[in-house]
Amino acid sequence: MIKLVTPKPFFYEGDERAVLLLHSFTSTTSDMKRLAKYLNKQGYTCHVPLYSGHGEAPEQFLKTDLAQWWADAEAGFHYLQAHGYQNIAVIGLSMGGLFTLKLAQQEPVKGIVTMSVPNHDAAAFLSYRFLNYVNRYLELEGMSTTEIEAHAEPLKLKARHILTTLVELIDAVHDNIDHVRVPTRLFYGEQDRALYKASAEAMYARLNIADKQVRGYPHASHLMTVGEDAAQLNADIFAFLESLDW
Repeated sequence: MIKLVTPKPFFYEGDERAVLLLHSFTSTTSDMKRLAKYLNKQGYTCHVPLYSGHGEAPEQFLKTDLAQWWADAEAGFHYLQAHGYQNIAVIGLSMGGLFTLKLAQQEPVKGIVTMSVPNHDAAAFLSYRFLNYVNRYLELEGMSTTEIEAHAEPLKLKARHILTTLVELIDAVHDNIDHVRVPTRLFYGEQDRALYKASAEAMYARLNIADKQVRGYPHASHLMTVGEDAAQLNADIFAFLESLDW
């Protein structure tokens, strides 16, 4: 059995330009660590909050919900404001990308980058993502395959409400995408499911702004920030941030 360590949020202090980085559903701040360190070396202040329950046992995960995770994302933005940062860009991966788009609709954001943002078609695969989380965690705890299967089934049933609300968030973000009025980059991995490319292109078409781009990365899968194209992705995000009117 491996001793499991609960992940933590982190904050890298830089100059007055701040970046909020939001990780994905069932993952942790490790999604964003490489990117945050890279941007911090370029001078940017970076903050990566951790959503409630993420990185913890599945039972603890299921004591939280989407409303809490959204509150965690909002709190991350307000944390930067409370520490005197008024110029804030937001970067989000998957569910973090949904939160990024939602923040851009209601907060004074300088610009946004989204990666692997789902559309409604992702509803069919969300339960698999949750089960993968359960399986990984229980395997690290030392359970056998048979024990994991028996343990996971009731957890899957308990997760239905969370998955339903997540689909509702996906639909709401897409329905209101034209309310985003800040410079935007929409990225997806070409090794990911085709729905993520379709999602990025549909959002791009509906964005009512001039400064927008959509791009696929040929070797990237869903967790774009840790894959083969991560170095190019980091450079492209840095170039975008440098183009903003800070």
